[in-house]
Amino acid sequence: SLITNGSPRLTSKTSTPVRINEWNHVSATYNSSTNLFSIYLNGILDTTAVIAGAAPGANPDSLFIGISGSATPFSGQLDEVRIWNRDLSSAEVSRYMRTSLGTSSGVYTGLVLSMTFQRLSNISPFTAEDLSGNGNNGITRNVTARDQTYQPYNTIDINESAEFDGDGDYLAGKDSASVFPADNITFECWYYP
Repeated sequence: SLITNGSPRLTSKTSTPVRINEWNHVSATYNSSTNLFSIYLNGILDTTAVIAGAAPGANPDSLFIGISGSATPFSGQLDEVRIWNRDLSSAEVSRYMRTSLGTSSGVYTGLVLSMTFQRLSNISPFTAEDLSGNGNNGITRNVTARDQTYQPYNTIDINESAEFDGDGDYLAGKDSASVFPADNITFECWYYP
């Protein structure tokens, strides 16, 4: 489900349930000029809805990933967590889902947060550093590194994901207006439930 301002806005219509113990990609977009919400699963448009008056509200709270309140913790792994300040097109969702992005320029204009969980060398520690260049570095709470060398991608040789055991662990980002775009937004990540 896609939730804004505490209310469900859109639920996946797929006839194929989320694959447990496999990597899946989800991308959710919102366009303020059309009030269009969209959900993409594994790069394919799943469902859309036009909902007036449901724009994500600006708020001063920190960004939390992996938990929504205390009753809905995520158990599994996350990788390539990204937020854009624009709604990606279907072609962009499909193209970028298999790419580790680390800059906010050129074709990647509008990338405001990119947590790739990649170690930058064999000796660097696991990190929730924002590689978009915007300095929106995250912190981890009880999240552990999970070696994903050559998975889910076959081209990244030093690769990790964030592992959540579903017991009070999450990622958090600083209070920053840049990670709460008000007009157009895309949130995407790989997840392994």
